[in-house]
Amino acid sequence: ADLQSMVNVFKYFTPAQVDSIRAGTTDFDCTTQIQSAIATSRAVYFPKGLYKCNANITSRVILQGDGSTSTIIKPYNDSIAALTYKYAAMSNPAPLDFWTYHSEVRDIGFYSNSARVGVGFTFSQTTLTAPPISNWTTSRN
Repeated sequence: ADLQSMVNVFKYFTPAQVDSIRAGTTDFDCTTQIQSAIATSRAVYFPKGLYKCNANITSRVILQGDGSTSTIIKPYNDSIAALTYKYAAMSNPAPLDFWTYHSEVRDIGFYSNSARVGVGFTFSQTTLTAPPISNWTTSRN
């Protein structure tokens, strides 16, 4: 996808928030804005800057940044992954398993927060306390 067909994630932020992201001083949660951009079903362009989020991806998507040392994603809440592939229960035709999304993350870096804590990217959920699919089991027969 070329940049003309992508949705620029900055469209979902206020000018003051964009300035903070560009300056790398982001101290707010970017999750809602990022999920709004992903919901357009178009490739999402992340200009150079710092994004703090705990966003869920529930469909195939391309996330395009300006370079792995220029576009940075950090978890907003360190106990949850910055980006999580979630099971798309209402997908059509059939529910998509999170292993089959075939999404792409291009030219985006994942960084931890100052205490070197946090998860950049996960499938299903950050912990396995509750399986994401009702018929999924961790036991072996």
